[in-house]
Amino acid sequence: MTRHPYRCDHYIRCNNSTVHVLKCENKLCFNTETNTCGQTGIVMHDVVAYMNEGVTSLTCRVQHLGSWSALRLRKILPSGDSITIVVASNKTNVTIQDPNMRGRLFADIQTTQYEANLKLWIYTLECDDAGTYLCEADVDYELPATRAQLTLKVKPKPPQITSPIEILEGKRLRQSFTCEGEVGYPNGALRWEVKYKDQTKFSGVSLAVFNDTKTKSVVGNCSKIIRRELSFTPSTEQDEMVLRCVVENNDTLPDGQTLWDSFKVHVIPANFCSSDNSTYLIHPHNCRQYIQCAQGYVYVRQCSVGLCFNPDTQQCDIPEPIEFTVFDPEFPCRPNKNGVYFPHAFLCNKYTWCVQGKGILQHCPLGTLYLADGQCTFNTEQSLCYSKDEL
Repeated sequence: MTRHPYRCDHYIRCNNSTVHVLKCENKLCFNTETNTCGQTGIVMHDVVAYMNEGVTSLTCRVQHLGSWSALRLRKILPSGDSITIVVASNKTNVTIQDPNMRGRLFADIQTTQYEANLKLWIYTLECDDAGTYLCEADVDYELPATRAQLTLKVKPKPPQITSPIEILEGKRLRQSFTCEGEVGYPNGALRWEVKYKDQTKFSGVSLAVFNDTKTKSVVGNCSKIIRRELSFTPSTEQDEMVLRCVVENNDTLPDGQTLWDSFKVHVIPANFCSSDNSTYLIHPHNCRQYIQCAQGYVYVRQCSVGLCFNPDTQQCDIPEPIEFTVFDPEFPCRPNKNGVYFPHAFLCNKYTWCVQGKGILQHCPLGTLYLADGQCTFNTEQSLCYSKDEL
């Protein structure tokens, strides 16, 4: 048996030099690998894509059922209506009809004797691009259209902790610890962890000690932002404990890895001011803060950005020390970079994504080169490698 030369839903059987042309049932195509009818005439596959990370590809494959005049890709709207994205006609002419897609979409039609492939590459994804796409062919017989789902995901970003200025023994925090982060889309979570100075591992915060409250959860435009607040009454046992705010997203982070920010808590003892005299003292752990003693009470004050407290002048007039980190091109994510991207040292179609100080190699889609910020491009002149060559 062999495939019909012009229609995939027909096949040829030769029996004693006699040629028999047979037709597959249920509009299926003849599969040359199995010598049975089992392939559909028009096929699309679901695609999972990541926002802000390179090019996304959609392909509609049509096996020839005789001649055809046009291939059409539509997007199903929430209302149930559809909008035409691309039309391919005359086997070579491709027209982008959706104004919202122009400038960020490339389309091409490739044909052989037996099939046609309508391929789309979306350079820059928008949240509204997610949804159901419909591919159909204009032929002179009945050929059911096919559908595929484009699902968009967004990788999380490192969270950020904001700490209160005043952390005094026995005095409940006037300002809570806050942590806010983009936890990824559609799934993602944010939680607090704690490690006391005599412990080696982090664990969840105890509700008997800490008041953990979710104060913000915003979902929209392919983004999910969560903010949690943590409050407690400091004690000497909590001195030098480390609070950690963790973002987890099993859908987008590899191998169960997480993103986090941490803060080491220093509790000022209640008897830090030894007398009733009014004076200013150096903060024992933070040069940008100082202690004001007034009639036996302890107050924590903060200097302006970039300045440290000077005990000699009793003023904030010492420049804050600047920490310098040596960049190692072989290990760009060290010591602890999160959520940032670096180009590959010598391969133009690869780049590195940093997750908690570890470099994860990422690959640009076929035919594209690395641009910047985790994105790739078909335009060679826009690529980072081309820019380097021009320097």
